[in-house]
Amino acid sequence: MVVMMLAMLLAGGFSMMNHHEGSHSKVPTGVFDVRYQVCPVKGGTPKNSVAVLRRNRVYHFCSQDCLETFKRTPRPFLRKISSAREVPLRTTNPDGKDPVSAHPIEARKNPPFLVRGDTITFFSSKVTRDRP
Repeated sequence: MVVMMLAMLLAGGFSMMNHHEGSHSKVPTGVFDVRYQVCPVKGGTPKNSVAVLRRNRVYHFCSQDCLETFKRTPRPFLRKISSAREVPLRTTNPDGKDPVSAHPIEARKNPPFLVRGDTITFFSSKVTRDRP
């Protein structure tokens, strides 16, 4: 069991913090929305719908290209963020269930999410997140 857990951990497909054997996985808690006026990659206006969760911080970008660039090498862009304000977000589904499908949210590093105002909702898949 320990060898299997270590192998999964090294493969990046398992998070010790989010895994509870025999129960639904828990979504990240203590998440902050990092709010700033200028995209650190290309300088456009950050969009609420183009975001990534990194170390319990949500960062927004002006385009999907900027988000992908940030994911590859975040450090130089983190240094460029200025006048940021970190706002604590309330998790709307701390039970770890998708609010649309009621499926458990898989334990993984970055489940799909949506930030609205001062709340964050996690989803089991991008498909349920994008439903109207």
